[in-house]
Amino acid sequence: MLRRTGIAIIAAGLLAAPLGYTATAGAQQSAEAGQSVQAAAKPKVKACVHKRSGDLRFLTGTKKKKCKRGWKKVTWNAKGAPGSTGPSGNTGPGGSTGPAGPLGPRMVVKAGNGETVGDFLSIYPATPQFISILIDGGVYQYFPNGRLIPSDSPNYKDAACAGTAYTDANSQIVEDLIKGSAGGSSRVVYRATSPTFGVPKAFQFTTTAESVNQQLYAFNQSGVCIPDGGVYNGRLVQLATTQAPPDFVGPLTIAQG
Repeated sequence: MLRRTGIAIIAAGLLAAPLGYTATAGAQQSAEAGQSVQAAAKPKVKACVHKRSGDLRFLTGTKKKKCKRGWKKVTWNAKGAPGSTGPSGNTGPGGSTGPAGPLGPRMVVKAGNGETVGDFLSIYPATPQFISILIDGGVYQYFPNGRLIPSDSPNYKDAACAGTAYTDANSQIVEDLIKGSAGGSSRVVYRATSPTFGVPKAFQFTTTAESVNQQLYAFNQSGVCIPDGGVYNGRLVQLATTQAPPDFVGPLTIAQG
């Protein structure tokens, strides 16, 4: 029998390239019938196409059937040959930023007696080795044996190294960097180192600066106040005194807090 599909197709287009539509139609028809298509059998789809209207009627069953007058019989494979690989698509937009991961464990520095020194920041592995530690909001350097490391003596206008402490700013860039560190964690530490280590003094930066043209003074490694070079003509930034941390029992170790 003849089955009318109800779909009108231009006859010229169907006869010239039927695979675009009929491969899908054939697959649907096979699925509805519950039949498995064997590749070795090379199943074909047969239909009659009206030469004028382009109407399509599928031929079903196993018997050979002819099309009526005015209709043309067409046949094609139920499964066409694979087409060539298409071009790659455009790269899609980037995804949104994922949520922040959980914080890692807090690392601290422990003294030899188990006392917590402060938060571990970094370690300088070369000789002499030292550890950077955050203590009470300030960054300090320690030897592994627990000794607080001095940086340099501040400058003083007073010949006895009394009164306000300063650090020199020999350029505008340096002055801006020092002022930008005011209220932060940067610290200046001085202590005598000869013949033994003396009591440490700590300072932090401020935003107060002035121009001077005079002799400045500083402590040497033995804790003696001496002239610091010749007359200094430039800018000074004031330092504020802060509590210096003590030495600790060594050796210092790093552990989870």
